[in-house]
Amino acid sequence: MGGINCRPGKMACRVSEDDQEEYRLEYAHVVKNVFRYIEMFSHANALVEELMFLEQKDTERSSALISKATC
Repeated sequence: MGGINCRPGKMACRVSEDDQEEYRLEYAHVVKNVFRYIEMFSHANALVEELMFLEQKDTERSSALISKATC
């Protein structure tokens, strides 16, 4: 493994082909994890919205039943 070879004061760095491939694979792994987290968060958000909708329906039903009982 050659590692990163940078010269002080120069803007160019040389990275060996093996290291470049390793960095690409690591980057792909990070991107995959980011998309997985987004997918899990979206799924959790959909479940929370569904629960809130069901809770609202139950509250409306309960209010209607209370109104009927008091009339």
